[in-house]
Amino acid sequence: LAENTFVSNTYHVQRKDGSRFVVEMHSSALHYLDGSVRGIISIMRDITDRQRTEEALRRSEENYRQIIENIQDVFYRLDRNGVITMISSYGARLVGYDSPADLIGKMRATDFYADPVERDTFIAHLQEKKALSGYPLTLKDRYGKLHNATASIRMLFDKDGNMDGIEGLLHDVTPLKDV
Repeated sequence: LAENTFVSNTYHVQRKDGSRFVVEMHSSALHYLDGSVRGIISIMRDITDRQRTEEALRRSEENYRQIIENIQDVFYRLDRNGVITMISSYGARLVGYDSPADLIGKMRATDFYADPVERDTFIAHLQEKKALSGYPLTLKDRYGKLHNATASIRMLFDKDGNMDGIEGLLHDVTPLKDV
């Protein structure tokens, strides 16, 4: 502290009964008029519960990420303008891209419908029902190859009830159609 005016650290502490907890300690040097250190002042806060909560959240996010990255269907989210805001790795590969990063914020879902009339009919049904399950669609990848799929999809709404986007799951049934 002689060289620093403020220090913040985390410590693992043990109580008399042997139980352990984690504290966050903020310390600052107290100086004499000549600048020499005469002592420190510290504030300690028990952050054990906060760290447990942060760890649980990290594990939950990791599990969620693994599900999305390993799912063998296309999971996606679109903003209210139809721009892709989230897509599974499988989804990116299905439409001819190496990574979700190649699509997120850059492509619109409308870029992948094979037939604009089919797309418009699909959107009209979604707007009427707010959610659809097993809806048949024909999509095309970036190379023009067609993929038959079924869509389970729902509209997303903001806190005021306004349509805020769409999320859905597409199941590629092309291998079944090719049999």
